[in-house]
Amino acid sequence: MKTQYKYCENKLQKLYEQPLSVMDLGTNTFHLLIAKLKKPLPDYQPFEVIHKEKVAVKIGQGGISRGIINEQAQARMFEALRYFRLSLAEYNIPPGEVEAMATSALRSASNGALLAQKIKEEFGINIQIINGEEEAELIYYGVKAYMPIGNAPALIMDIGGGSVEFIIGTDQGILWKKSFEIGAQRLFDLFMQYDPIHPRDIARLRHYLAQELEELQAACRQYAPAYLIGSSGTFDTLKDIEEAQAGMHCTEITFSQFEKIHWQLLKKNRQERLRIPGMSEMRVDMIVVASILLHYVMQQAALPYMKVSLYALKEGVLFKKLNHLLTT
Repeated sequence: MKTQYKYCENKLQKLYEQPLSVMDLGTNTFHLLIAKLKKPLPDYQPFEVIHKEKVAVKIGQGGISRGIINEQAQARMFEALRYFRLSLAEYNIPPGEVEAMATSALRSASNGALLAQKIKEEFGINIQIINGEEEAELIYYGVKAYMPIGNAPALIMDIGGGSVEFIIGTDQGILWKKSFEIGAQRLFDLFMQYDPIHPRDIARLRHYLAQELEELQAACRQYAPAYLIGSSGTFDTLKDIEEAQAGMHCTEITFSQFEKIHWQLLKKNRQERLRIPGMSEMRVDMIVVASILLHYVMQQAALPYMKVSLYALKEGVLFKKLNHLLTT
C-alpha cells in the first residue's frame, strides 16, 4: 500500500497471516468484524472480511433518553456478546485481542462504566468507551480506507442510534469534526409520535435540528464541502432502495433521487415502508427521522449528491490499528 503506509516486509507478512477483529457496540446494533489483509495490500479497501455479523441489540431502547441502559437492554447486550464469543472461538481469537468500541449509549449512560466492567469480567473483552471526537475520527479513517475522498472537502456523516458524527475532510486529513447527541433513537423517542409521522412533528424536528446543528452550519459555510459521504446502516439502506428502484448499481445518489425516497418514507406507515424494495427491517422504524435529518443537512449545505461508504467506525478501528502496527 504505497501511498498510505510505510512498512517493513516482515511485519506485513505476519499481518497477512493473522486475522484482525473488532467489535462496535452501538446504540442500536452490535457488530463483529473479523478480517485479514488483502495480498498484495491495495490503496483502498485493504481488508478481506472473513466473518461479519450484526445483532439488533437496541440498548438505547427504553432508557437512552433517561441516561441509563435498562435491564431488558442489558440482557440483550449480554446475549449478543455470548453469540459473538462463539465466533471468536471459531477463529481462535482470544477475547482480550479484540478491539471493542462502545459509543453513545454506553458513554452517556450512568451505568455504562459498570456494564463495561461486567463485560470484562464475564467475557474478557476490554471495552473502550470512546468519546464523540474519537468516534468521528475513527469514522473518517474508515471512509478513507474505503474510498478516495478527494482534494476538495467532503462532509462525512454517520447516523447512529445515540449520536451523529460529522466530519469535514479531504484525502489529506480532517478539517473539522463534531459529534452531536441527536442519534436516530433519540430523535425517534422525541418526534415519532405517529406513524406515518405527522407534518407537525416534521416541522418540530426540523426546528430542533436548526438549533442543535448551528456549529455544523457554520463549519459548512467555512469549508464549503462539495458533496456528502454517508456511512452506517441508514445510508446502506438508502443505497439499497435506490438501486432497487433504479434497477442498477449506483456509485452516487443525487439529492433529487434521495428526495423521492425521502417523501415515500414520510408518507408510509411501518408496514408500507417494509414493502419498499431494498428496505431493511432493522432500519424500518428509525429511518424516517434519520431521513429527515439527512434531508435537512443536505438542503442547508446545498450538497448536490451523496456517496455511500461501506466502511465506517469498525473498519476505521482496523485501519488505524494497521497503520500503527506498520509504522512503529
